[in-house]
Amino acid sequence: MSHSKDSILSDYCSFDHVYREVLCPRFKSLDDNRDFSQSQALSDCLKAGFSIFSLKAPSVYQFRKMAQVEEQNLSTVYRMGPIPSYNGLRKVLDGVESNDLRIAFKRLTAHFMKD
Repeated sequence: MSHSKDSILSDYCSFDHVYREVLCPRFKSLDDNRDFSQSQALSDCLKAGFSIFSLKAPSVYQFRKMAQVEEQNLSTVYRMGPIPSYNGLRKVLDGVESNDLRIAFKRLTAHFMKD
């Protein structure tokens, strides 16, 4: 079966492809330099932060309430573990160098600039 150029471009630009092939690998590649007990992986916290942002949740509290109803969907789409508490998420994300995340989003931009 032959895919049209539009179909291939559509697949290449789909949320699933971009999230799984561009953002998640970058999230997993970041060094976790935390000194305290790591009950949740850094990549899971970054995925949670991204999901809160991309779903436009007004707060972590509201996101957690929504997640109780949509837990299976969130797990399938964002491929993340349990959602950290507000304080847990803040502690982890505050320790991430912003330049490390800029690289991820530069790669995201570059992904869309490819022919």
